[in-house]
Amino acid sequence: MTVKEETQTGEDVVSVIRYLIGDATGPESPGPKVIVHICNDIGRWGKGFVMALSRRWPEPEQAYRDWYAGGETNDFALGMARFVQVEADLWVANTIGQHGIRRRKEAPPVRYDAIRKGLLKVAEFAAAHNAAVHMPRIACGLAGGTWERVEAIVHETLIRQGVPVTVYDLPAPHVFGPDKAGARAGGELVFTFLGTGAARPSLRRNVSALAVQTGQSRGWVLFDCGEGTQHQLLRCRLAAENLDRVFITHLHGDHCFGLPGLLSARGLKGTTRPLQVFGPRGIRAFLLTALDLTDTPLDYSIDIREVEDEGLILETEGFTVQAVRLAHRTTCYAYVLQEADRPGAFDIEKARHSGIPEGPLYAKLKAGEEIRLPDGRLFVGSDFVLPTTLGRRIVIGGDNGDAELLLPYIEDTDLLVHEATYTDEFAVGKALKWGHSTAKAVAQTAEKAGVKNLVLTHISQRYGASGDGCDPTVDAICGEATQWFSGAVAVANDLDTFRLGHSGGHLRKE
Repeated sequence: MTVKEETQTGEDVVSVIRYLIGDATGPESPGPKVIVHICNDIGRWGKGFVMALSRRWPEPEQAYRDWYAGGETNDFALGMARFVQVEADLWVANTIGQHGIRRRKEAPPVRYDAIRKGLLKVAEFAAAHNAAVHMPRIACGLAGGTWERVEAIVHETLIRQGVPVTVYDLPAPHVFGPDKAGARAGGELVFTFLGTGAARPSLRRNVSALAVQTGQSRGWVLFDCGEGTQHQLLRCRLAAENLDRVFITHLHGDHCFGLPGLLSARGLKGTTRPLQVFGPRGIRAFLLTALDLTDTPLDYSIDIREVEDEGLILETEGFTVQAVRLAHRTTCYAYVLQEADRPGAFDIEKARHSGIPEGPLYAKLKAGEEIRLPDGRLFVGSDFVLPTTLGRRIVIGGDNGDAELLLPYIEDTDLLVHEATYTDEFAVGKALKWGHSTAKAVAQTAEKAGVKNLVLTHISQRYGASGDGCDPTVDAICGEATQWFSGAVAVANDLDTFRLGHSGGHLRKE
């Protein structure tokens, strides 16, 4: 969702356009609504957004055709608008703002003056019915207009009249491309723990948030966003404006209360970089309500994806992300990041040792072709390719009372990040009831699955820092885990950073 700010001259009123990735035929706001679209003045229904309208409701198209057919005796003309009711408290505004359907002598069909006149009529209708206005980026497709000019008209005719406006963009399959958020395979994976405490913040631990970044990429992704996460960003090298994706495990406040504030901070940086948010059902209403009620000014679009069940939720060129249902007091997921396998590199040393001249012949071998040297020797490209590097697997869990639910997904996993809120000694018989895991339960599960590296987080505030004189301390969590897990184990502290090499294996703490 994008929200842009405009302050009316001489007033203290802030009006906004809300930009949302979604479908304008499914407008999202309470109360009466008007869907605006642009029609042409020659009676052609067209092939753009109108096709989506017709698939949903036949009335707008029929009304437009009837209106055009009676054009000699009615008001059918550029700048006019008619309102067709399609549902209770929902109208479609057929607005004539396009002359013809083809570009003529470099002039596109769009007519900005007609759009202005039509939107003034929409503003009158919306005010009379206390309605919000919803639209795609009108006049910017086949009509040939520019959104910069149309947006200015929307502000002039609707926003300044106090009419709420939402503009929709359909999700583009490559809007979050392989260069974003470390989506390319290969390179170090960097894990920065922005919050490692359970339930509430303390002076030692903020609540849950984990940033993941690839190598030298500026883009990064965030898993959970407890309150105060944006403050933690001020203490590390990550920039809010470079955040590309957010994965919320569940809607308990210590995992999501910080998200509206972080989105606001990101917007104040002036970024237009789009953002994608995944989370359980309810994440959409939570974010839209928080942003709408606070008139939060943003300048970028948000694609909010509600996770309805287990399974694949994201696929990029370099990674897939799968959601796994956990055992907690509310719907909660773990996210499984599977990196794509990387083809083996060209073995240049072997080619040199074989006496193959560098240059075009190397290119042919890299492409898998056969080559023959002047001395008659034949070489096959596949013989000069190093072994495939298997993609790394990382599993990041939310709150979970039954660690063994992850067994089918964590076999030989390079890194498992999981909560260990308590020691077994303290929580025996209670952890599942509370919807949390003990260090022992997680460690036993990780050992059974052959996990290579285990990082424990979401630590109860009852465990003090090592050496601060408290009893018990976090050493009890780590000590219990190491009794049951033979791999590398660490208990994360706030702002700890870990690096996982491009081949997986050893996890290195900075």
